Amino acid sequence: MHHPPKSPGRPKTVRNPGHEDRVRTTFQHSPLRSVLQHSQALDMSDRRVGPILHYELHFYLFYADFMRNVPTIYDLSL
Repeated sequence: MHHPPKSPGRPKTVRNPGHEDRVRTTFQHSPLRSVLQHSQALDMSDRRVGPILHYELHFYLFYADFMRNVPTIYDLSL
């Protein structure tokens, strides 16, 4: 009895170091912008920018969201 070969599953995406460099520079330039704003500026999907931030650059999205909502010590509008 011959079984058909198993499907390899979901194809893996090819990692592009150029994307990592672009995401790193844009987040270092303006770290308080949201992932969605960065992805639109980079003309990339936010579903692609998020994993690059987490797995390649070791940014934590919940920390970035938290820091965006914390007022700075220079903010006098409180």
